[in-house]
Amino acid sequence: MRDPGNSGHPDQSGHGQRGSIEALQEHVDALEHQSKTTKRAHQEAMRRERQLRTHNAVLAQLSMNALREGCDEHVARREIVTAAADALNVSRVGIWLFGDDGQTLRAVELFDRQGGFARCQTVIRADRYPRYFEALRENRTLPAHDVHRDSRTKELLHDYLEPCGITSMLDAPVRIGGKLVGVICHEHIGPQREWTLDEQTFAGSMGDFVSLSLQMGKRNEMEAAIKRQREYLRQIIDISPNLVFVLDEETRFVLANKALCDLVSVPHQELIGNSAMNLIKDQEQARRLRKMDEAILRQSQLSIDCEESFTDRDGKQRWFHLIKRPITSVDGSGKQVLGVASDVTERKLYQEHLASMVRELDHRVKNNLFAVMIMAEHTAMGSNDIDEYLHAFNGRMRSMAIGHEILAKTNWQGAMLVEVINSLIRPYVGENLRHVTLDGPDVMLPARVAPAMCMMIHELITNAMQHGALSLEEGRVDVLWKVEDQTLHMNWIEHGTQDVAQFPQRGFGMELIERTAAHQLRGDAQLSFEPPGLRCELNIPLKLPADRHE
Repeated sequence: MRDPGNSGHPDQSGHGQRGSIEALQEHVDALEHQSKTTKRAHQEAMRRERQLRTHNAVLAQLSMNALREGCDEHVARREIVTAAADALNVSRVGIWLFGDDGQTLRAVELFDRQGGFARCQTVIRADRYPRYFEALRENRTLPAHDVHRDSRTKELLHDYLEPCGITSMLDAPVRIGGKLVGVICHEHIGPQREWTLDEQTFAGSMGDFVSLSLQMGKRNEMEAAIKRQREYLRQIIDISPNLVFVLDEETRFVLANKALCDLVSVPHQELIGNSAMNLIKDQEQARRLRKMDEAILRQSQLSIDCEESFTDRDGKQRWFHLIKRPITSVDGSGKQVLGVASDVTERKLYQEHLASMVRELDHRVKNNLFAVMIMAEHTAMGSNDIDEYLHAFNGRMRSMAIGHEILAKTNWQGAMLVEVINSLIRPYVGENLRHVTLDGPDVMLPARVAPAMCMMIHELITNAMQHGALSLEEGRVDVLWKVEDQTLHMNWIEHGTQDVAQFPQRGFGMELIERTAAHQLRGDAQLSFEPPGLRCELNIPLKLPADRHE
């Protein structure tokens, strides 16, 4: 029996089978195509992921390098071009920057993966390549897949691209504050190359890093300039003998020069940040200076110009001419106090000494005039004629003059005892002092003592020349002295006079010695006329109690 469905159509069954096979084959082909497409997409995704990871690693490393303290601009640029060349797998990478005219590009860094770093003398001017420069100004990146056909790069063919063998180029403008300052060029040599979006993004980031390196370089230059200026200022203020300082609102030092550090015996690193109040022991003095600073900071007083005393750490009082002014802090956040102080202690002491000298001079002039009157009167009483009077009176006046002359040489600080004796005795014996022996330590006679000692020694010398040992060929005088408990003990001892009858009667000269020692110098004089000659012992305080100073 026949199958009703196939009656009369024996070939239909075969045709249907062939159709099913073809459809199945098409489906298989479609699956294979889909599989290949998926595989290619997966491979592309994997390639892109690897590339992105590479790009990110490069960007991360460059970021760390850019933030490195003291990063050198030249080193940073070289790191950028070598990293970009490896990451984008291009033959050359160059950084071009505008000159001062803003119209000319010059290569400041050029890296060739085959030859390393190189120099490029080519100059690219904006007026010769207007479309290229216009594209740089308007775009984040400039991807030229085919530099021969790209209208933006065709202008560069004969002058730069063809001589270098460049077929594809990916440029990224470099901007600072929105202003175009240069470009980083990624140059491909060989078959033309299509630049992916990821590569274009990466190139734009390279432009940003170049911009960052330029800004870091300028910042480093500014910091170096500031450091040089600070060092320059430091040298200036450190060489000054005046104290120079700046205080903040809490009177803490933010600047101090060497003179101030030396004065307070505190190292500079310890002084900065320390309060000025900690250096002043006298709290009343500290509060007074604090009120000055507060008045300046409140601007109730714009400046201070005065003289202030300061007790240093050794307890010594110092005087300073102090000038203080308000200034604005370096960061502009607040007010500070600038101070300059010059040490006027020596001037103060000199002024006090000068005033003391004037008072002393007034006192001594009166005393000397009175002494001259007494000497004139008593000399006249003991003289037989005018010639004897003039000789004795002039000698006594000369002794006073010698004392004043010696004091003048030391600015009235005092006179050396041995100089006084020599100056008084040489007019009588000349340079031959074989009859006189001087023995004692160096002693500085105070200014109040020296003139009186001159008169007493003069009387001893003239007496010895006229009546005593120096009037005899075999006679001699020993002058011995020492100092104990701030008292001068001086002995005048004459030798060679055996005849007591030769000793003179006590006259005005001997009275002058006793009165001067007792009343003017607060000491005593002991005189004895016994063989072998006159002996005089003087005991003169070199320093009087404070309540007995004249």
